[in-house]
Amino acid sequence: MAPNPKLHQNSPELPPIGMVRVAALVPVPALLAEFGHDPEAVLGPFGVTKKLLSDSQNVLPFADTGRVLEHCALVTNVPHFGLLTGDRENLSMLGVLGLIMFNAHTIGEALAALSEHFVLHNRGAVIECKSLDGIGVLRYALLDPHMPGYSHILDLAMVVAVKVLRRLCGPHWTPVEVWLAHERPTNVAPYHALLGPAVRFNAAETAVMFDAHCLDQPIANADPVVHQFMTTHANEIEVTSDGDLIDQIERLMPFLMMARRATTTELSKVLGCSERTLRRRLSARGTGFTKLREAAAFGVAQQLLANSAIPITDLSDQLGFANPSAFSRAFARWSGMPPRQWRSCHRR
Repeated sequence: MAPNPKLHQNSPELPPIGMVRVAALVPVPALLAEFGHDPEAVLGPFGVTKKLLSDSQNVLPFADTGRVLEHCALVTNVPHFGLLTGDRENLSMLGVLGLIMFNAHTIGEALAALSEHFVLHNRGAVIECKSLDGIGVLRYALLDPHMPGYSHILDLAMVVAVKVLRRLCGPHWTPVEVWLAHERPTNVAPYHALLGPAVRFNAAETAVMFDAHCLDQPIANADPVVHQFMTTHANEIEVTSDGDLIDQIERLMPFLMMARRATTTELSKVLGCSERTLRRRLSARGTGFTKLREAAAFGVAQQLLANSAIPITDLSDQLGFANPSAFSRAFARWSGMPPRQWRSCHRR
């Protein structure tokens, strides 16, 4: 695929579907230079130029972000290049989203805003924050099951998530555990250095676990005027931009599925409509809930089969199937082959 970066338009808008702000790649040239490589030579073939990176609001295909990180890891022979990129990120890259979060009244409100307005930053991934039995969970999921640079993007996202939580909770905050839905690397030391001592690989999802009591903690030096102004601004951008129902559901469904809440009842609650209205709106678009749920299950299954060593029994249970045989039959219907065979063909 030819690179397709786009320069920022002055009129406020969401990134197009499948696009992401270039902010995540801003630290990459300096990292390449540190490892003895010419940034222009490495990044030029992807259309990632100094001009493109000069404005963090510029966008490029999310898949190209993954390709860039993957290529940089190969060129530098640093398998955890995405991890290092995340560590170099300046949280100002979050723009409007960061101003909303860091000026919210409480940490819980800040993380809720992160989930609600993440589309301002990235249309190819989703974030959700939930708490259960005293543990807060900040989840991150990719929408494209075939995303290039999959593990690098997850690593980058989790380092940034930890940095955001440390900024909100204080410099001495540490996560209870960090889950990564990709294989365990040969060298885990950089992961422990940047994500903490409790890192789980081959997890069913990518998430940061933390003490939920901090959710009620007020944010120091928050400015309620800035928070209100930027929230209104974000809402205006989102209302005037593409808000397709199917796009919304595709962003929600992976989380509902992993939380075993992928039902019309739960989805209609999240969307703020009745189940009958939801079915009618989906029918008008030529689809249905079952079709969208199966597409989400297939996407999650492909990601985990290709990028992690999660046992198929665990994957079947996580996706809500009655047993592994039912999952295998469904997966064979979707892909044309059983999950074990598919994994052997597509394993990264």
